[in-house]
Amino acid sequence: MHTSINTPDAPYTLSVEGMSCQHCVKAVDDAVRTVAGVTDVSVDLESGSATITGGQPDEVIKAISDAGYEATPVDSIPGPIPAPSTGITGVASDASIDIEQGYDIAIDDMTCSSCVATVEKAILSVPGVDAAAVNLIEKRARVSGGDPQQVANTVIDHGYGAHPVESITTPDELTLVLQGDQADDSGKHAMSALQDIATVKTIPGKRLSVSTRAHPADVLIRLKQAGIDARIDEQFIDPYATRVAEAKKEIRTAWQRALLAGSLGAILMIGDMGGYFPTPSESRGFWLIMAFATLFTIWFSGRHYYQSAWKHARHLSANMDTLIALGTGAAWLSSMLIIIWPDFIPGGGNHLYLDASVMILAFLQLGHALETRAKSTTSEAIGSLVGLAPKTANVVRDDGDAHVPVSLLKIGDRVKVRPGDQVPVDGTVVEGTSSVDESMLTGESMPVSKQPGDSLVGGTVNRSGSLVLSVDRLGEDTTLARIIRMVRSAQMSKPPIGRLVDKIASVFVPIVILIAILTFIAWYMFGPEPNLAYALTTGIAVLVIACPCALGLATPIAIMVGTGRAAQLNILIRNSDALQSASRLTHLVVDKTGTLTEGKPTLKAVHASAGIGEKEIIRLAASLETGSAHPFAEAILSAAEAKQASHYDTTDFALIDGRGIQAKIDGHTNRLGNLAFMQESNIDVPANLLDSADAMAAQGATALWLADENNLLALLILQD
Repeated sequence: MHTSINTPDAPYTLSVEGMSCQHCVKAVDDAVRTVAGVTDVSVDLESGSATITGGQPDEVIKAISDAGYEATPVDSIPGPIPAPSTGITGVASDASIDIEQGYDIAIDDMTCSSCVATVEKAILSVPGVDAAAVNLIEKRARVSGGDPQQVANTVIDHGYGAHPVESITTPDELTLVLQGDQADDSGKHAMSALQDIATVKTIPGKRLSVSTRAHPADVLIRLKQAGIDARIDEQFIDPYATRVAEAKKEIRTAWQRALLAGSLGAILMIGDMGGYFPTPSESRGFWLIMAFATLFTIWFSGRHYYQSAWKHARHLSANMDTLIALGTGAAWLSSMLIIIWPDFIPGGGNHLYLDASVMILAFLQLGHALETRAKSTTSEAIGSLVGLAPKTANVVRDDGDAHVPVSLLKIGDRVKVRPGDQVPVDGTVVEGTSSVDESMLTGESMPVSKQPGDSLVGGTVNRSGSLVLSVDRLGEDTTLARIIRMVRSAQMSKPPIGRLVDKIASVFVPIVILIAILTFIAWYMFGPEPNLAYALTTGIAVLVIACPCALGLATPIAIMVGTGRAAQLNILIRNSDALQSASRLTHLVVDKTGTLTEGKPTLKAVHASAGIGEKEIIRLAASLETGSAHPFAEAILSAAEAKQASHYDTTDFALIDGRGIQAKIDGHTNRLGNLAFMQESNIDVPANLLDSADAMAAQGATALWLADENNLLALLILQD
């Protein structure tokens, strides 16, 4: 019996396989909305997923399956998920699978409760298996007893794909990789060093499996103190990088299919239209060979269209794959009919459609390669946002510090961020002062001063001083993660033109099939003799020319590529309605701190003391800034290059947090920084230069002061 549960209020995401066009999107959307309790549905063709709010997840998956598609969860689904009742004695029928000390088997191709019953019965037949529970939602079986590989093989023998699931590392389990030339007894040394905080097992390949409740950084620090250099093996897999790799493989396969189909199609077209090939009545054997070569090409380049069409036909539904299968199949069958019976159509014995059947597939595969490349661009755009944040963080503990994967950080951890490093996660400054480049978030090129109590955003760059932050947010709660979700949401939303396309695509396939049937009937009833031959030919022609459907693909791809490209250019589009509305804009009103900037400060003016030339001032400042990554340093160095001013050699370089820099040139100390730095160094600043600095600051400029050991040398004005 099922466990009574409440309808989940939080949205959950399902991966939907078999969607190839907007008709499929509409079919899945309609199927999900038939489920009681569903309040919102968003189906994304590019990622092959559906985000649903409300309804029972198992009922939603069954509805999608009944529509001819396969669905599996990709996110944690709120609340327990009832597994379909199977009636198998001794098998858990409760909602959640909870067999302690068991193992998981991943199972493919399950679509209904009957599949679940078949798989459970097969697993229980394996010697040694004590209990099993199969979950249709998760496409997994939890098994106690027996050999995992034997269980998987038994499931495969019953017609389902299956493989044992490798155990996933829990937060208390770490895999350490030994660095350098470690001795063979490093495992023993590690066990000794960690004996009071962890259990250690050696793994082939200079690896250690550590089970501990201690902080990962404490484990690395303890090993370092014992003379063992190790790092934690990152368990997180970037889904966007995986998607890009899969896209590259898919593009390569599409090109191979297009090349074979296009080559054979070109040969058939040139040979037939050029008169190089005999007619079917002259050489039936030759054309039979060509027909079977065409059949092989159809199998290689287009069998997935037929598989998809068959799945939908079993559920009395149709999509674009149905048209492709009907069109190419009809072209091949009609050609075979003419080869075997050349006089079936009077005067039509030379008109074969073998070339059309493969050329259609060639163009479709070419289009699929281009489409996949466009989709890949979108994943790469989001992946570039993911790449803004570093993958490791330098965690500060009582006994030292250590670099650990960001995925293992905890709220409240103290993380050290050195000058030039990216901030790994959102947090609050607890030690140090510095300036941080937040241009990736705000677009402002000027670094923002940070001191204890100020917030930091993951992905920003620490420009000057060293900081220690306390971790405030992790994972999906970080600012960068919310930006990524916004981009994904914009790509999944549909503008008015997209909703119009959905309506057209949803009726396109049945209308084409209906037209083909009406054409056949009209020619059969009113056409010339032999009316059956002409009816078949004209009906097939309708199916052949209607195979590709750019309408259902062009609009969603344009939306996905547009929002993805905008993300690469640091433009976030909240939804697709805004994207379509942008095409009608006539005026753009900008409110951004009163100015529009290029994002790159430049040296605008130099006010030097008497007796010192501008070039010499720039040379001194550039010598101090050599090696700095600060935007001001880049501006001064660019000005020195433009003036062809060479650099002095410097010694005793020092970075003064929140103030500036100083170094010795020819044994004399020189300073470059803000007004507070000059005042703390007892440097007198003339009133007229102070007035100039204030006036330029009112226009958005920044003042830098250059001084030697005792005197002010110049005022430098930088502005973006």
